[in-house]
Amino acid sequence: MKEFRTIAFVAGLAGGFLLAGSASAGQPAFAAPEAALEAFRVALAAPDGSALLELLGDEHRDELIGADPASARQTMAAVRNAAAEAIALAPGDAPGTFDVLLGRAGWPMPIPLVQTAEGWVFDTEAGLEEIIDRRIGENELAAIAAARAYVEAQLLYGSVDRNGDGVPEFAQRLVSTPGEHDGLFWPTAAGEEPSPLAPLASSEADYLAYRESGEPYYGYRFKVLTAQTGNALGGAYEYLINGRMLAGFGLLAWPADYGNSGIMSFIVNQLGDVYEADLGEGTDAVAEAITAFDPAADWALVED
Repeated sequence: MKEFRTIAFVAGLAGGFLLAGSASAGQPAFAAPEAALEAFRVALAAPDGSALLELLGDEHRDELIGADPASARQTMAAVRNAAAEAIALAPGDAPGTFDVLLGRAGWPMPIPLVQTAEGWVFDTEAGLEEIIDRRIGENELAAIAAARAYVEAQLLYGSVDRNGDGVPEFAQRLVSTPGEHDGLFWPTAAGEEPSPLAPLASSEADYLAYRESGEPYYGYRFKVLTAQTGNALGGAYEYLINGRMLAGFGLLAWPADYGNSGIMSFIVNQLGDVYEADLGEGTDAVAEAITAFDPAADWALVED
């Protein structure tokens, strides 16, 4: 269930987990699993997360947040609510392990309690692969949905003369300058016509309530493209004419933390077909250099 997302549950509060198969320096071990569970319960209720971070370890916090602090905050709130409903232990699949179950539904925490020579500790290594793989999959789907919402929003934006100069045009910004309608989203009062990106914002209202300005959106960054290459249908041309976006539009989405918040990058233009490619470890540098919609051979069509 998306609103719970136990796979990343402590990232928002503690800032990450410790990747270790045994107790790390400073990571407490407990004589019994029940004592560890009680320590987790107390740490979870602490306001600043320092106790939880100490309990779980203090390495790889950035890796496990996954360049998506908003999801981490959202998940932490859901986990706190679930823990307030119920929290319990259940024997794990492997001998000498226990799973922590949260909420009335008993959702298992991906990080088990394991018995080591030092005592019972929380072992993040056991759940690390699942945490990252699940997050990447969810973030990539969110980026694809955002790309498709962008196309719908641009078509709506371009159907009206937004600045009163007599020439309908597409937006060159995702979010409008304060007080202006030069982007696809702007705040509106009750009774006012919503902005073109309002449907996406409305559907993700809970997530956006936890997002701060400048943070990635589901672990992704986005950039408006102002041209297309000869690999695109219709050939190479600029979307900008005399400074106005008249001939088309495009968008690039790329993971803010390659291999951690996402792997694939995505492009789309006014025709609505989304393409994906793995830009590799240098994704940030490659994305920075991209200014045109270019569905070359290394970009594959994303199927519906």
